[in-house]
Amino acid sequence: MNSVLSAYIKQTISAFARVYIDKLIHDQQLESFSHPSGNKTMIAHMIDEALYRFAADRTGLTDYALESAGGSIVGTRCTKTYTEGASLFSIFGLPLARLSNSPRTILQPGNNPGDCWPFHGNKGQAIIRLSSPIIVSSVTLEHLPKELAPNGRLDSAPRDFVVKALQSESDEDGIVLGKFIYDVQNKPIQNFSTKEYSKPIQFIELIILSNHGHPKYTCIYRFRVHGNMVT
Repeated sequence: MNSVLSAYIKQTISAFARVYIDKLIHDQQLESFSHPSGNKTMIAHMIDEALYRFAADRTGLTDYALESAGGSIVGTRCTKTYTEGASLFSIFGLPLARLSNSPRTILQPGNNPGDCWPFHGNKGQAIIRLSSPIIVSSVTLEHLPKELAPNGRLDSAPRDFVVKALQSESDEDGIVLGKFIYDVQNKPIQNFSTKEYSKPIQFIELIILSNHGHPKYTCIYRFRVHGNMVT
């Protein structure tokens, strides 16, 4: 994102924050404050900062798995993309292939319904090459907000999952950085602290062990990896 676009986004969300604060005050929802004007300035500043951090990536943390920044999917073991019900690509009326999101989707922004990587069953794996070697501190798993789910259900969301540090993309053992549970009753973007591991890592394996009940497939919307670069 260039500086001009970044500045535009910041100005836009700041304007939104100020309008929203004005509405709250006009609706007398801040009557309990003894100095409304002072509190208005303080709250506006807090919301400006919160919204700007949110706009950066909705976590305030650098994502070293982000595809546009250099992250990439280098393997999925034996995991197969679920294509049933995917759009049919055709030329001159001749069907050629089913179009379905690839594993790359989990390294890209987007949380609209269907902006995910669907794979068969409730178990799957993805090996990620980070944009640079880092000391990993946490990971973030994101799924569709319940409010956006067409049927209000999130049964295709991952549940139990493991994150491993790999020495290379062909490493079949790895070091377990953590075993976690994604809770669909919690926020759609959930951050998980990993175990301390002092060596810089460039390959991460995401292992999904179960989902929330869907019998046919599991969907991963986005997976982020956070930490500190080695200087």
